[in-house]
Amino acid sequence: MIKISVITSVYKGIEYIESFFCNFLQIDNISEVELVMVLNEPTREEINIVTEYKKRISHFIVIEVNRESLYASWNRAIKLSHGKYLAMWSIDDCRTPESLSAQSNILDKNPTYLIATGNYYKIFKYGDTKGFLKKDSALKKDVNGYTQFRNGCFLMWKKELHDYIGYFDEQFKISGDSEFYMRAMYNGYKVVSTNSLLGYFLRESNKGLSKQKSKEKERAWEHQIISMRYEKIFIFNIINYYRTNKIKKTHILNFGIYHSIRIRKSNLLSLLLSTILFWFPDLKKKLVECLFCYRKYMSCS
Repeated sequence: MIKISVITSVYKGIEYIESFFCNFLQIDNISEVELVMVLNEPTREEINIVTEYKKRISHFIVIEVNRESLYASWNRAIKLSHGKYLAMWSIDDCRTPESLSAQSNILDKNPTYLIATGNYYKIFKYGDTKGFLKKDSALKKDVNGYTQFRNGCFLMWKKELHDYIGYFDEQFKISGDSEFYMRAMYNGYKVVSTNSLLGYFLRESNKGLSKQKSKEKERAWEHQIISMRYEKIFIFNIINYYRTNKIKKTHILNFGIYHSIRIRKSNLLSLLLSTILFWFPDLKKKLVECLFCYRKYMSCS
């Protein structure tokens, strides 16, 4: 019986993919674990490695796609998964053999909790087992008293959570996971910690989507959008009435994605403003195209 679905996306992952499979095969409850892997524009070498390990992994779903965003791949994999629980696992990170069973067990024992986290080491060289220990409680109050999500890299949650709050927002390029977990916190879904070591998070300089220095401005921009959605910075002193009416909720179809995002009424203005931020790059591009066409038209007339 499949209990846990491990979700991972691969793009130019030849450096880590075989080590990832070796690590996966060491999982202590592998008989109840399904691996769902999305290969983005895979090379022949990657396909050969995946084909070889597919013979050794009982529950293994492989999807080959043209290049798409990380969160589009995650959503695709989630919809094809069969497990009660979902766990993200980047191929350049390493999990401890007991990590998946520890998280699923604590969720079994705490049915009112939908997300499980735990401790991990931040390392700076692949394969290291020494680094900075991160005791990830997942929750933190900011200076204004709002609950923030401290994004852990070894998370597990119940698949049913997507029925309540939707899927990953595919507008994001880097911070979609942070936004999704903040959305869960905002809607009142609680996190439980195993307090055990889950794995080793590679923070190698300038490698990986969330680690590239060239993405720092984009990351900061997306974090600003998340803050606008969930910290109510734009309506804190404007719509006090809605702040006290936290029970009412609504479904908003956000711009550019195909599923609804569930958010409290108190933050509709912030959601709208954060959505508009996603329009700016497209508006700028369209404006340039219109000006180009206009100048071309004038030159021909």
